[in-house]
Amino acid sequence: MAEILNRGMMLITQNLALNVATHIDKMVLAYKPGLNYTDPVNPDEPDPAPGEIKYRGPVTRASAISPDKVVYSLLLEPTVGPFTFNWMGLEARDGTLVAVSYLPDTVKVAKDANQPGDTLIRNFILAFARASAALDVTITPETWQFDFTDYINTAISDGLRTGFSASAITADSSLPANGKYPSHLRFMKPAAVTLDETWPDGSRLGVIVDHSVDMAAGDCIIRLSTGSISTPLGADQQVRLIESGREFVFEK
Repeated sequence: MAEILNRGMMLITQNLALNVATHIDKMVLAYKPGLNYTDPVNPDEPDPAPGEIKYRGPVTRASAISPDKVVYSLLLEPTVGPFTFNWMGLEARDGTLVAVSYLPDTVKVAKDANQPGDTLIRNFILAFARASAALDVTITPETWQFDFTDYINTAISDGLRTGFSASAITADSSLPANGKYPSHLRFMKPAAVTLDETWPDGSRLGVIVDHSVDMAAGDCIIRLSTGSISTPLGADQQVRLIESGREFVFEK
């Protein structure tokens, strides 16, 4: 569950009366023992205790989905972690906790000698009348919000091959297509993507399920035409993605 807090709405309202924008520039991730993510957010939610905070840092990007809806996104690189969190908050420039979201327990894996780590993306949408103007966010999402390819490619690998591209997945498909080897896939609908054996050795593929996808309507699957994928549960020819909004990186 997610909610704008009373003090967050008060800050926004006061700033509107002064014709001043409210700038949200930080995201906070915390772990609160015993938190039930299905419970409604307490509108007077206290700030997390210092010992509960797992990460606090700048918003990676912010954009206006519409005049009444703004999305704040956080991207954590594979070097960040490890930690588990179940609470996410948006913090204004003056330190006011504006909004909170309760989450299922989520693990951020860090790169070490035994594992590559993961790139984690979290999006937080604030929706209210004239939100874009009130929060001074005018960048349109078409320029970046639903395609982190430019940022992710830089963070994951500076040496990705020329000609790699990003692909939105809306139906079952096989890759490569038209000679293109995507560096990043975003499932916009449940589907199965089959990667054939010509995929170059040493390449990496980032895969994410968009938050708009109804995970109960079908599976989002990555499979190989030949060979197997190594997973924590053992080798398999295919992997079913069970979480939206989180990027998984496959390396050949």
